[in-house]
Parts: sequence; structure tokens; C-alpha cells
Amino acid sequence: MATVIEEKDLVAALPASFATLAEFRHWMHATECPEKGRFTFVNGGFEIDMSPERISGHNDIKTRMTTVLDTISETEQLGVVFSDGVLLVNDDADLGCEPDMMFCSIETLRTGKATRRAWKSDEAGDVELHGTPDMVAEVISNSSARKDTVDLRSAYFAAGIREYWLIDGRGEEIEFILLERGETEFTPVVPDADGYQKSAVFGRCFRFIRDAHPVLGPRCSLLVRPEVTP
Repeated sequence: MATVIEEKDLVAALPASFATLAEFRHWMHATECPEKGRFTFVNGGFEIDMSPERISGHNDIKTRMTTVLDTISETEQLGVVFSDGVLLVNDDADLGCEPDMMFCSIETLRTGKATRRAWKSDEAGDVELHGTPDMVAEVISNSSARKDTVDLRSAYFAAGIREYWLIDGRGEEIEFILLERGETEFTPVVPDADGYQKSAVFGRCFRFIRDAHPVLGPRCSLLVRPEVTP
């Protein structure tokens, strides 16, 4: 049975469930799949989220994060940032979803740990990322809180991902939890005295802040500081 989040009147024609990840992938690339909405297959369950994305506290954070990390990646030739809309498929975790952002290092792509693929062999175009990216990020909304903090946290670990960034901008301050891979689960990185958290994937320390502009309104910034090596 699918879990439906908000706007239930829009999902009457959507499937109730899928038996396999392959069936979910087939539907995601079929003409019947609506353009609006976020669809996740995890642990054998199918979740439909039709709720609108807030500009402040979600879209602005996603945009800033993607821009900053893509600039770092391109400038130093670290790898590739995949923005919102790319379907991540991981067979080991029985997972199909569209993270808010992903990053694959050059080594990950070179070794085939993660690969761009068409959804089936006789189709053209790379519309899926298969395997294990180095980092994934999710911006929490009211409708995605449990999925992001419980279901996907477990699934991303099962998929072998090194870092999981969780950002919650629903309050006055932006809550940033940088999760790194431990032996049996993700563990939070402890912020330093200035509130920065170290990313082993990017080799830098990061901090999210929010300020206000009289015309532009609330603005999110992702501050970056080089990692200090003792």
C-alpha cells in the first residue's frame, strides 16, 4: 500500500504499490507518471508526496547548496554534482528515489561504483544514477520529515553512501546535520566552536546560516572554510 502525503484528491489514478524496484522504475519513466510530485520506493514501500515545495526554507537551501558545492567540484575537478530530479537506483538497498542533491567523485565514477544509465538497455539517454554516490542531501519539509530522517537515513546507509546531509530550514535557524558513515549506522559530525562541520567528501568545513534582506526576503547562505590539518 502506498503512503500518500497531502493533496490526496490528485492521486486517485496513481498506483497503490509496486512489487519490485524494477516495476517502480518502469512506472517512473512511463507517460502515466505525473511530472509533479516526489515518488520514493524504499524497503518495498511506495511513498507519494504531492505537497508543494516551499521557497523559503526548502528551495532556497537546495539552490544555495547545489550552487556552492557544484562550484567547488568544478573548480577543483572533484567530481559531479547531480541536482534535484535525478533518479537514484541502488539494488542492494532496494531503493529508488530522487534526492535533493547528490555528489559522485571522479574515483567513484571511474571505478563504476556509480554510473549514469538509461532506464532500460534499449532506451537512449542517461536518466538514472545507479549505485553508490559519495554524498546525498535532503532538505526536510513537513511532509518528508519521517522519510528523510528514518527511512532514507537507513536506506542510504544500506546503499553504502559515505555522507548524508540533512538540512531543516523550517525554523528561525537552519539546522544542519552532517552524517558520516560509521560501522553500523550514520553518526553526526560534531560542529566546532564556530558551528562548522567537517565533510570528508569535500575536504572542507561547512555551516548554513540565514539572514534577511528588505527586498529579497529570507536568504540562505552556505559558508565554506578549508579543513584545517593539525
